[in-house]
Amino acid sequence: MSKQSAQLEWYGTIFQQSLSEKKPLHFMLNNVEDTFELINQSLE
Repeated sequence: MSKQSAQLEWYGTIFQQSLSEKKPLHFMLNNVEDTFELINQSLE
């Protein structure tokens, strides 16, 4: 698994846990362009 895939999986896990526990999500993206690139790669 690539570093990007692992990071995306980690974010997905945190997101799912927060939604299931109805907790607010607190995060700040360091580089929006890199994040969009990760998301687009995961959808391919």
